[in-house]
Amino acid sequence: MVQKVKDASGAVVQKVEDASGAVVQKVEDASGAMMQKVEDASGAVVQKVEDASGAVVQKVEDASGAVVQKVEDVS
Repeated sequence: MVQKVKDASGAVVQKVEDASGAVVQKVEDASGAMMQKVEDASGAVVQKVEDASGAVVQKVEDASGAVVQKVEDVS
């Protein structure tokens, strides 16, 4: 099952996918200024929030029993 929502200008894209036990959710504007991705595949969970300049990155990952949380500001 794949669900994708996009406005006429392409400014907003939301995609939800379930394939072979994997779930992916992605939200992105047309400029790439903000991206949120949540993925569950083979027991791994990844959440990432990023702006286009890379100034802010938040990443939470759980894979093979590992948990990583990262917040970065390059400015």
